[in-house]
Amino acid sequence: SHVWEGLVILWLPAFLYVLVRFGRRLWGVRWVRTCLLIVAMGVCLVSVALMAYWKGERAQHLPPTAQILFVSEEESSLRALLSRPELAGKVVYVDLWHTGCKPCLEEFALMPGLRGQYAEGELAILYVARETGHLDSKNRWLRQLHSRNLEGYHVYLSKDQAEALAAQIPGFVGYPHHLLVDSAGQVQDWDAPGPSEAEVLERELEFLIAGSRASLSAEN
Repeated sequence: SHVWEGLVILWLPAFLYVLVRFGRRLWGVRWVRTCLLIVAMGVCLVSVALMAYWKGERAQHLPPTAQILFVSEEESSLRALLSRPELAGKVVYVDLWHTGCKPCLEEFALMPGLRGQYAEGELAILYVARETGHLDSKNRWLRQLHSRNLEGYHVYLSKDQAEALAAQIPGFVGYPHHLLVDSAGQVQDWDAPGPSEAEVLERELEFLIAGSRASLSAEN
């Protein structure tokens, strides 16, 4: 799609130049002038539509280890989200965010280091994004997943769903907000450190993961 976008960017001004250069000779003829204006407007609109389409298509390509969890209105409560089978038996780090939150986006740069410290299956990162006021809110969300290589599980909530979820979190005041959940699905920290508070966060994660390992050993 990058190639086609480049071609559109190149041929649009070229087309307008030709239109002005040769259309000027016939500009005095009313019907010709009208046709030229209609064609120019049509070409511009089609070009904008193509650019938007390719941008949306590119947003659909997610990191290979990213997975979107689709939720209904009934499944969007905190309890329902944490009960998803994909998260069973794992310590879960929950990141509540939205695309208009600059601090949220800044924290994402530190996520890869966090994931890389633990064995696969021990830690799951659940990104819970909320709808924004933008008309292309969902595409903006998908573009962030792609451009920032956000590996983990992803949930996209409507504004109403997100507000209902926030009401279930004690002390929630805004975004970003993080939760730490043990492998039994119980929230152990309702206001967990962000990735930028690496030492404190790692200490809490180590404690929960050690507890999870001990539980598995006892079961075996």
